[in-house]
Amino acid sequence: MASVDGWIRRGCPYIQRGERGTPWVFDLLALAEWRFGGKRIEADISPEDMTPKERRDWYEGEKVRIALEIDKGNLITLDQYREEMARILKQLANALETLPDTLERKCALSGVVVDAIQTEMDKERTALVLQLEGAADERTA
Repeated sequence: MASVDGWIRRGCPYIQRGERGTPWVFDLLALAEWRFGGKRIEADISPEDMTPKERRDWYEGEKVRIALEIDKGNLITLDQYREEMARILKQLANALETLPDTLERKCALSGVVVDAIQTEMDKERTALVLQLEGAADERTA
């Protein structure tokens, strides 16, 4: 109960104040948002400054908060991120692949200009692939 008393002193939202014979009543969502969400009163929470029980509770609360954020669609897993990034890069690669032909057709560019555009785009795509491979190698190292 000491933790609850401390929370109440720090501004924890409640529906009904507890008294002798009357339990405290909390809105769990409001309490979770206050304690673990973006509406923190404490400026910077450092679990290392907490007692062991408070630290354990904080980490458990963080797990719950992250699960709630994933359920609400505010966070995605690393696999979902990678899938979306792959989809975006595939779409970008397709657009870049057809761009010289589109420019030739719509802008009546000569073959020499289109070849120069293609050469420069190939260089940039190669550089991008090398950069992405380097980033992937760093993640696995």
